[in-house]
Amino acid sequence: NLDDTELFTQPLRQSTLGVTMRRERTNSIVDPTRGSTASIEIRYASPAIGSDSLIDFIKGTAEFTSYHPLGRRTTFAWRVRGGAIVRPGFVFLGQGVKFVPTAERFYGGGPNSVRGYSQNGLGPLVRVISDIDTISRPGDTLVVDTLMLESPTGGNQILLANAELRFPLPLFGGRLGGSLFADVGQVIERRQRELVGLRDIRVTPGVGIRIATPLGPMRLDVAYNGYGPQQGRLYRPRGQQLDEELAVYPPASAPPSKWRDRLQWHFAVGQPF
Repeated sequence: NLDDTELFTQPLRQSTLGVTMRRERTNSIVDPTRGSTASIEIRYASPAIGSDSLIDFIKGTAEFTSYHPLGRRTTFAWRVRGGAIVRPGFVFLGQGVKFVPTAERFYGGGPNSVRGYSQNGLGPLVRVISDIDTISRPGDTLVVDTLMLESPTGGNQILLANAELRFPLPLFGGRLGGSLFADVGQVIERRQRELVGLRDIRVTPGVGIRIATPLGPMRLDVAYNGYGPQQGRLYRPRGQQLDEELAVYPPASAPPSKWRDRLQWHFAVGQPF
């Protein structure tokens, strides 16, 4: 609404202290095949250290990755990552924070996350009706197509796990490789004392190919997403503010998409983890 717009278009001062601890025990930074890495990061922002009174949070993230050689050029790799943003002075499952800047929130989906979703496409999002695209009348049925803008809003809790089998392919002199993977995770906006539940978890399997380059492997991954479109709130512009149309869109009764629309393609450089 207009009050929110006025508040969040004003300059907000953010002062953050952070500490990162990382242990690296792999045989390669670019393309590891054995060893493990572990990291913990904690970030703190508060009016006590100079932030605006609205910005008051503690953010913690932990990650562990392990690589296991299976034969001369085959590797099994897996990773787990978890994180939460809480309000200082409260226990881990306590009250939500007042406001967390966009860059500090958690996002999921993309070539290095849950690959069944587009970049930042996993987790909370909102849709805004931007325009009417076409109006057609097949027979006696009026069909109105609307254009929508999708905006990921991120969350304050993330759970992520990946498993991938990487193996060579007998092409291009050994420079070509393949992969089989499964990505598991979810990003949520925790409001009271809720945690990520099993019903919220998304699992997307897939396959990929890799081509070795001096900068690291170039890869093409395709993942299958067997779930419906990510649900979120739907808004319509009215003057300078937004009116809520639907609290949940698309509805659970929406028809399933075709199988080819459930495939998510990613092109990237470097291993996903």
